[in-house]
Amino acid sequence: MVYLLDRNGFVRYVNTAAETMFSPSGDDVMGKNVRDIFPPVQGARHLETIARVVTTGAMINSEVESVFPTGRRWIDARLSPVRDHSGAITGVLGLSMDITERKKKGGAAPGPA
Repeated sequence: MVYLLDRNGFVRYVNTAAETMFSPSGDDVMGKNVRDIFPPVQGARHLETIARVVTTGAMINSEVESVFPTGRRWIDARLSPVRDHSGAITGVLGLSMDITERKKKGGAAPGPA
């Protein structure tokens, strides 16, 4: 999944894989905040992580269990700051992979992409 969030956690872009995971019914997630897409505690956690990327300017890589409309899934998420031409952080780029099956089997993390 590929997605772009602004500094405040509003969805600015999702690819088809992310859109399907977030909204199998076809409801548009564009323009929605992560706190409105996920359950309250999970949405707050995602906002904290986004704020950490924006504040530190560092990439964050984590494996998290998340609740989607399609069910509970384990996600390997990589969040990177997005900068404008002056170097200011304007948002966060997310690259995520569903690793639920690997977690069920107790497998090791995949190697570098």
